[in-house]
Amino acid sequence: MPTAPAHIYLLHGEDEFGIAQFLLEQATEVAGSPTPGLNVSHLDGRIISMDRLRRVLGSLPMFAARNVVVVEHVASLAPSPAARETLIALLGRAPESTLIYLVEDHRLKSDHWLIGWANRESGKVVVRPFPLMKAPAMERWIAGQVQKQGGKFGQGSADMLAGLVGSDARLAYQEIQKLITYCGTQRAVLPEDVLNLCGYMGQSSIFALVDALGGQDGKRAQDQLHKLLKEDDPRRIFGMVVRQFRLLLLTKEIIESGGRLEDVVKELGLAGFVAQKLVGQARIYSMSYLEAVYHRLLEWDETIKSGLYEDEIMLETIAVEFTSQKGKLSR
Repeated sequence: MPTAPAHIYLLHGEDEFGIAQFLLEQATEVAGSPTPGLNVSHLDGRIISMDRLRRVLGSLPMFAARNVVVVEHVASLAPSPAARETLIALLGRAPESTLIYLVEDHRLKSDHWLIGWANRESGKVVVRPFPLMKAPAMERWIAGQVQKQGGKFGQGSADMLAGLVGSDARLAYQEIQKLITYCGTQRAVLPEDVLNLCGYMGQSSIFALVDALGGQDGKRAQDQLHKLLKEDDPRRIFGMVVRQFRLLLLTKEIIESGGRLEDVVKELGLAGFVAQKLVGQARIYSMSYLEAVYHRLLEWDETIKSGLYEDEIMLETIAVEFTSQKGKLSR
C-alpha cells in the first residue's frame, strides 16, 4: 500500500523572506489565495491555545481540496514536555487534507525536540531549513529573481547589488523591483544603475533613526524619519527599520557568544563598515531590549497589513510610541 505524502512542513531559519515567499507560493497553489480566509489560517504560537489549534486543524476545507494552516513560533506553544506531547498528538490526528506549516524564525539545532520529532515522523513531516544567504548564493538568487520579474541584469550588476544588500533577501527583492521599474525590460540594468539607485539605500539615516529610537529622543527620531520620507516609500522605510533591529539582534547574539567584528561580517554577510556600525550599536542595548523592540515591530507589521493606518501616520506613531515616556522599553 503506497505511503501518503507528507502534509506537515517544519520551516526554520533566519531567512524570513525566503520562508514568507515559500508560504505565499504554497498557499496560492493549494488554497487559491495567499491571504487568511476560507482555507488559509495564520496562527501565532505565542498567543494561541491548544484548543484554538485543535479547532483550526479539525476544520474542513470550503470550495477547495485542502486547508492551509501556518503556525509561527510553534515551539512557544509547547514550553513543557506535557504540552509537547499534546501538540504532537494534535498534529498526528490532523486530517491529510490539511497542509500544516510549522515555522521558527531561527535555525533549530539537531538536538531540538521539533527536529527529533520530525525525524521520527519522516514520512509525514518535511524539514526545510532557510539559512541566510551568503554572497555567492545571494548573487544566484538575485539573478533568478530578475529573470522571474522579466528584467535583465548586465555583467557585474548582480554582484554589486549582493554586496549592497548583504544577506537581506527582502531588501534585495525590493531593490530588484525598483531597478527593473527604472530601467524597463528592454535594456539591462547596469552596475552604475545599481550604484545610483541603491548605493545610498538610506543606510546612514536608518542608523541615525535607530539611534534616536533607541535613545528615546523623540525630536531627533521625527527629524530623521521626515528626512527618510523625502527620499523613500514609508513601507520600505519600515522594512529597513525592522531589518536594522533584526541585524542588531543577530549581532548582539554573535557578540555575546564571544564573536568579533569579522564574525559579524562573515555570519551576516555584511559589508565591513555596516558591520562595524552594528557592533557599536549592539553594545549599547541589552538583549532583552532588542528582543522586545523587534517583537513589537512584528506586531506593528500585522497592524500595517490590516490597513488601519495610513503609511506615514503609521511610521510617526511608531516613533512616538518608542520614544514617549509611556511607551519606553528598558534598555
